[in-house]
Amino acid sequence: MSDQTEDRTGQGPRPACCAITKPTVVTMSVAAVLAACSPTTVVTHVTRRHSLSGGWRDRSFTVVPDLDYGGLEFSLLAATVSGQLQRHGLNPALGTMPDMVATLRYGARTLMMQDTAHASRAPADFDTPVYARWAEILLHEALRPTAGLFHGRAVSEGPSHNLAEVLPHVITGLLRDFPGAPEETLTFSLPVQARQTLTSPSSRRK
Repeated sequence: MSDQTEDRTGQGPRPACCAITKPTVVTMSVAAVLAACSPTTVVTHVTRRHSLSGGWRDRSFTVVPDLDYGGLEFSLLAATVSGQLQRHGLNPALGTMPDMVATLRYGARTLMMQDTAHASRAPADFDTPVYARWAEILLHEALRPTAGLFHGRAVSEGPSHNLAEVLPHVITGLLRDFPGAPEETLTFSLPVQARQTLTSPSSRRK
C-alpha cells in the first residue's frame, strides 16, 4: 500500500497504517442554523485508527495545514486541535522541532436533495440547503512523514456552511478520548454553544 496521504479530492492513497476503508457519516444537529446562540447537541459519528503504543504521551507536536489551507479559519480550527491533543497528554512544540506533526484538512460541500441521507425529509425541507462539513486529522512522525500514527475523520450534515462555527465541535468529537482503540467507529453526543462567525464563511469543497 502506498505511504502517501490522500489528495484533497478524497480519492488518493493513505498511509499504510492509517488507511480508513469505510466511509464515515456524522449527523450534526445545530438549532436555528447556529444563529440564535441557543444550546444544542451535536451527534458525531467518528471513524479513526492509530498505531500509537506506550510512551506517546508528553511528546511534542505541531498542527499544520494541508495544501493551501490557512488564514483565520485555519488558525481557529488548529487551536481546537491543539487544545484537544494537549488535554490528552501531548505538548505543543514551542520554537523547537516537534516529535509529531498533525496535518489538518477540512471543507464543506452542498448535498443534493436526492441524497439517500435526506430521503425522509419533507418536500418543503428541500428549499433549505444542506451541507456536508468534514474534518480530517493525520498525525505522523515529524522526521518520517510516511509513518502515520493516527488518522481520524468526521463528517457532519446541517444547514450551516460556516466552518469556523461548526467544525470546532466536530473536531472535539473526533479527538475525544484520544487516541482510542487501534481501530474504532464511535458516536458522541456533545452539548455545544454556537460560536462567533467569521465574516466570510468558507466555501471549501470535497
